[in-house]
Amino acid sequence: MALTLVTSTHQIITVEEKHFASGGEGKVHKIISPDRYLNCCVKLYEAKYRTQTRQTKIEFLIKNAPAHLQNDDFMVCFPQELVFIDQQFAGFIMQLAFEDSIQLESLCTPSIRTVYTLHQDFDRKLFDAFQKRLQLCLNLAVPIHLVHSLNKYVFVDIKPQNILVDPHSKISIIDIDSIQISENKQVLHSAHVNTPDYIPPEWQGVVIKNKYIPVEWDRFAVAIIFYRVLFGIHPYAASFNPPYAHLTTIPDLIKNGFFVQGRHKKAITILPAPHALFTQLDSKLQRLFIAAFEDSLHKPGKRPTLDQWGKTLFNTVKPAGFWKRSLNTIKQTITKRVIGLFKFITSNVHDVYQFIIRCLVSTKNNFGNIVVSLYLALIILGLFNYHNELLSMTSEHKAFINSHIPAKVRRTPDRTSDANILYKLNCADEVYTLKGINKEQGGWTEIIPSTQAPKGTKHGFIKNSILSATKPADCDK
Repeated sequence: MALTLVTSTHQIITVEEKHFASGGEGKVHKIISPDRYLNCCVKLYEAKYRTQTRQTKIEFLIKNAPAHLQNDDFMVCFPQELVFIDQQFAGFIMQLAFEDSIQLESLCTPSIRTVYTLHQDFDRKLFDAFQKRLQLCLNLAVPIHLVHSLNKYVFVDIKPQNILVDPHSKISIIDIDSIQISENKQVLHSAHVNTPDYIPPEWQGVVIKNKYIPVEWDRFAVAIIFYRVLFGIHPYAASFNPPYAHLTTIPDLIKNGFFVQGRHKKAITILPAPHALFTQLDSKLQRLFIAAFEDSLHKPGKRPTLDQWGKTLFNTVKPAGFWKRSLNTIKQTITKRVIGLFKFITSNVHDVYQFIIRCLVSTKNNFGNIVVSLYLALIILGLFNYHNELLSMTSEHKAFINSHIPAKVRRTPDRTSDANILYKLNCADEVYTLKGINKEQGGWTEIIPSTQAPKGTKHGFIKNSILSATKPADCDK
């Protein structure tokens, strides 16, 4: 079965009767024909939302959409055309999200469900995967900055459930029809909904119906999204000692300024483990989070803009240099071989024990003891050879490691063991991958709208015909 609709340009289209997504106000259906709409879908409102006011708002969005809604890294699913059923307004056409996309919320938890094929691509424990999370944040910062630059729109209900992400960190922003539209701070169409866990402190508990909401609201909400993407937890999620023990909900903690990395950190009684990753983040990004949640508690204007986030993330998301790649490769080799062997032995120790017991019990002569002795001898020989190989490997890289580990993470050498070298290697890799050591240096100019990206523009943050920035040529090969 299919539904027949008519667009505002008098084009007859058919859509699948069964929806593939739904929300509080309507359902989303895939378009079957004509072919020109195959990369689009239709949002059909529930009957009570098919009002003249809603139609007028969608018409405004269609006529006043940003010039650049899509590139290789992001997509803003603005309405494109109205659709009608029996000459009555029913919804609108919008672009389909990137293929294989899932809700960003799925990546905002400490661990990713293995049901998603991209769970390994975004594993925070891996350098490349964490870089993909930073790239994801970058890909989200750009389109929001573009929408804000029109000085007409505030998303208001921006949250991970309204953002889709594909395995390559490509972002699709949906539910645009709930956006606030204003001109000269006068509300033309208010936002329909909001989510308390993303409302900034100054608006917590305030009735916002028909009130003008400034862009600082979005800056707070997006900073929360970035924090959750990078660390898998809300930046206000913790338990506090008296006299703050009564603050048990996220909105209460937001209203009172209890950012876990802020001024009340010493009052925390239970700090969930994911927050510890914050100290390993690049210091410039740390400062942006502090500004977004701590410094702006009573001064919303201090919240970083999406332009500031974009520039900082762009300078952070860089391919690892030669030395960093080398250190990362060594660490991965050690992790795979040493830790892998350890896990193999521990997982099979019970079987070995049972084998020994069966041999001793089932044989009345010395044959069982001989088998056990041979078996254990083979294990010991294998471990001895592996240990020698490990020492040889670490000795080979000792000079290299010592020459590239920053002084502040060095330890007094152990004259009799190479285990200390492994510890140094781990520290160095951690600092190199998460602290941003050994970064290329380059100056930036103000990012401005442009129709063509100049030479020296880094691929990733600034795309052709989107934004431009200048940078020393030797920084980008």
